[in-house]
Amino acid sequence: PKANKPIGLARNRGDVFYSPASTAGVSHGHSGIYSEKTKIVEATPGHGVKERSYSQVLVSSGAQKQYVNTSQANRNKAANQARKFIGRSYNYKFPINKTSKGPMNCSQTVWAAYKTATGIDLDSNGGHGVYPVDILRSKYTVTYQRF
Repeated sequence: PKANKPIGLARNRGDVFYSPASTAGVSHGHSGIYSEKTKIVEATPGHGVKERSYSQVLVSSGAQKQYVNTSQANRNKAANQARKFIGRSYNYKFPINKTSKGPMNCSQTVWAAYKTATGIDLDSNGGHGVYPVDILRSKYTVTYQRF
């Protein structure tokens, strides 16, 4: 899927998103967390963990914006934690990414922000790695907008 539409504003700080994405024909998805209603923290290859304006983040058809079913205080804690990861290099090791230390990939950044700040584990299947689709399917995430 081609990324072609800006994601737009979040309802709340701490909201997350999923966008279909693939590399060399392998579907893996992409995710990020809103540090503010207008800003997103995400990790991308070649750039690592960065904060960008929502208008700079393009998503594909099938993308979804979600809130995490917890208090706004917890969402704020996760948003603040995500900002602490800014500047980290990119982690290509998705199968073993459930840590808040070292380089980080997109789903790891979102997962670690919530797990470290609130104790909420957004990984839907409990495996050794957390992927964007695991956060999309988490029992804690609720979709409020589809693209």
